Amino acid sequence: MDPLAIVCFVIGIVIIVFRGPLIFAPQRTLRFYESVIATDARARLLGAILAAMGVAILVSGSGTAVFPSRVLAGFGWLLAVAGASVLLFPPTCRRIGYSVLEFTKRSVGPIVLRAIGAIAVAIGAAFIYLGFGILS
Repeated sequence: MDPLAIVCFVIGIVIIVFRGPLIFAPQRTLRFYESVIATDARARLLGAILAAMGVAILVSGSGTAVFPSRVLAGFGWLLAVAGASVLLFPPTCRRIGYSVLEFTKRSVGPIVLRAIGAIAVAIGAAFIYLGFGILS
């Protein structure tokens, strides 16, 4: 099995698992997101996971010149830099995360959050479909 296809499957599943609950329980999901960044240690763990996913994308897609691998390489760099930022500066990233979550709680209605969840699930499904496309 192609490593790039495996990475596409994993990214799609992660997106669906973590954004799908917005469709059914948006406020509870936002509280869960707050608990994920509640401490510096949890934020660093999140940063390590993001950085590892970014590096996995970069390593799995290196050496191939197909269009999906180039797009995924850009996404991999984004994840790697974001993960490294959270690892190096957890208090700053937590403060930014809390402000985004507070803004979302105050300003965004549940219907919009559910729409965001549905769009994210569609993007996750697209990553899984992309993984199947790479396999064939």
